[in-house]
Amino acid sequence: MTKKGAILLQTLKIIGLFSLLIIVAWLFNGCGDVTDTSTASFVGLSISPASVSVKVGSTQEFTAVAVYSDGSESSVIPTWSVSGEIGSVIRVGYTGLFTATLEGSGLISAAYSTGVAWATLEVTASTEPDVLDTITLSPANVLARVEASQIFTATGLGASLETISISPTWEITGDAIGNLTTSGRVATLEITAEGSATISCVSGEVIGYSYVTIEGFVLEITAEADTFVDETNPTVIYYSDTSLKAGYVSVTDRYYESYFRFPLTLIPAGASIESATLGLYASSVGSYDLQLKALTSDFSATTNWSTKPSIGSYLLSSSFSADSYNSLSGDALTSLVRDWLSGATPNYGLALLQEGGVDGVVVNVSVENVSNPSMLRLEYTIE
Repeated sequence: MTKKGAILLQTLKIIGLFSLLIIVAWLFNGCGDVTDTSTASFVGLSISPASVSVKVGSTQEFTAVAVYSDGSESSVIPTWSVSGEIGSVIRVGYTGLFTATLEGSGLISAAYSTGVAWATLEVTASTEPDVLDTITLSPANVLARVEASQIFTATGLGASLETISISPTWEITGDAIGNLTTSGRVATLEITAEGSATISCVSGEVIGYSYVTIEGFVLEITAEADTFVDETNPTVIYYSDTSLKAGYVSVTDRYYESYFRFPLTLIPAGASIESATLGLYASSVGSYDLQLKALTSDFSATTNWSTKPSIGSYLLSSSFSADSYNSLSGDALTSLVRDWLSGATPNYGLALLQEGGVDGVVVNVSVENVSNPSMLRLEYTIE
């Protein structure tokens, strides 16, 4: 090596050693102007913005910042939550994203380490026009009988579940189970045949559905005869009266009993009775409960208290409401009708009365009043 080369090599070694010393000194003294926060302790948390007003359907981002004992700050990922039912909040990166769904006031909270911070929220009504999001039909699922009718009601809802006015169109698809008549949000299905179908309600591009299954039949039979008897007038005949009394008057210690009989000839051959319901239209009510029993002998157009029929087994008890049909049903009544139909028990009819001295009288409309006569409603299938 030449003398110049030796001098150059020695110089480079000196420069390298000097640079190394500078770097070590820089690291030892804290890397220039950067402050070491590793020893600083967490003292609090803040949220930004601290107060905000948003509209229904809008979103708002929040950030949380941790504050340390040396005055430094840093963004953190806290646990977010919202009070009340005004909306929801989810974490998106370092931010909490709030979505407003209902008008009202509430708080957004952020929890991190030992600190919790809050921001106030005010949700106001949206200035955007309501947009139809869904249509719901009630009922959504139907199991019914032939000869019955079913009413459907449609409700339009926005994305925030607010009710929206609609003027929909209706359609029935599937089996030919009946006739659908409509009026605005309401449709009525008059059922004529067994099968399955779908009721559709359409407004714009939004559709709601109800699913209908028809199995079996329904038959309403008007009473062929009815009457009542009065204990205090044992020889008076009330067969032609337009009202039927049943119950007890404690002041006069007076009992009334009503009798009903229904023809079975309208029930088709092969019918299997699924349920039986007695429908009585009450014009006035003064008693809480009356008992329904089976008759074990016949009554006629000349029946009075002195010649009243014998009464058999208890079937059920029922309360009554005035100015409406009252439905009396139960397994015992259904079994009795089945026995009538099979011939196991003679069809003498039914008795409505009060046992036990409970005060009060129910007045029902008789078959003489053609507008609301006594009815026996049967649901049946054909075997």
